[in-house]
Amino acid sequence: MLRVPIKCVEYDSFAECIKKKVNALKKVPCRLYYQGNLSLLESPIVAIMGTRKPNQYTKIFVFELARRLTDIGVVVISGGAIGVDILAHKGAQKQTIMIAPSGLNYYYPSINIKEICKIAQNGLVMSEYDNNIKVQKWTFLERNRLILALSDCVVIPQADIKSGSLKSAYLALEMKKPLFVFPHRMGESLGTHLLIKKYNVEAIVDIDSFLEQLKNIINIPQRAIIKQNDAFLEFCSSCPSQNDVIEKFGISRFVQEQIYGTIIVSQGRVMLTH
Repeated sequence: MLRVPIKCVEYDSFAECIKKKVNALKKVPCRLYYQGNLSLLESPIVAIMGTRKPNQYTKIFVFELARRLTDIGVVVISGGAIGVDILAHKGAQKQTIMIAPSGLNYYYPSINIKEICKIAQNGLVMSEYDNNIKVQKWTFLERNRLILALSDCVVIPQADIKSGSLKSAYLALEMKKPLFVFPHRMGESLGTHLLIKKYNVEAIVDIDSFLEQLKNIINIPQRAIIKQNDAFLEFCSSCPSQNDVIEKFGISRFVQEQIYGTIIVSQGRVMLTH
């Protein structure tokens, strides 16, 4: 399997926006090892972290949320773990960052190695550990605190009581990161129910509304990153009629892209703004 070269960036070479984030940590990484596109760190970043055993509802909406976040220029960061983490990475495709709980000379967990290799090639895989550091209990906690530090907003879709995901949620609150959860049925995801009840954490009940709200929370460039091979954008590149666009993709997508500033309509024709 093709391996991307491991590179290292020292603290002094961190971008200022990254220094500002990691300086809030009690233990600031003096260097970061990485594979892939380091410039992703300079984009608005949303962390999606959660249980290793998501229910079907969580699986569907984690993937959809990650995909939709990339549509508005947001990068998704997570830990590459089984369950919520890897689904978030898959949904975000090239616009994703994985923080590893070990050195980058081998990938953990091995069951996700194929997907992690894709992230290294197309997105960004990072670690604060050199190659001789293997996975330990404490490295998971340190990984999570780095994920949270680098993020501008945190989503915990599903979490059990006394879980690592719930500990991450508490740390996010301590860091004063905007925190959101998914709503669940009674008896499910008791950790997120606790966050809603005890800490007034807001639940995402509609992805469209959440994305609009997010624009007021973090600095999102106006359609800064456009997903490659987007059928809608490819179709609009030929300046089709407004009626043809709505017929093919629906009024909701048409209006959404106008709000994003991706398209304009002139004399009944739809044109890309860039």
